[in-house]
Amino acid sequence: MIAALLLTLATTAAPTGAAPIALVPPPVEQRQYEAWRESVATEACTPGPVSTPAPTYPSAALRHGDAGRVVLGLFVNRCGDVRDAWVAESSGHADIDRAAVRGARKWKTLPPPDGEATAMLRVPITFQFDPGP
Repeated sequence: MIAALLLTLATTAAPTGAAPIALVPPPVEQRQYEAWRESVATEACTPGPVSTPAPTYPSAALRHGDAGRVVLGLFVNRCGDVRDAWVAESSGHADIDRAAVRGARKWKTLPPPDGEATAMLRVPITFQFDPGP
């Protein structure tokens, strides 16, 4: 049987004119996180086209028929580069969660609204295993 994969991506950003969606930052010391966030806000970057390729479905998840929905937190700089990604809601499968984070760290999204220096977003990603006919 040939396995068919369905991977969906839907970015949920704050409504136009609203503040970015507040998420719990990745588990690091708050003072270090704030210093890092400030440096990201002023780093040199180049805006470019949006690029959000689907994360690679983990081979172990495929073998076991694992599927799930993971919600990621993304920290995006003023050019739309994803500067950090973390699991906000787990899929229940560590390999799926890791694959989603690894993939998202390579993305380029829309820049934060109104030229803000940084933004946090929530992104649900669904890994669905369909063994097919």
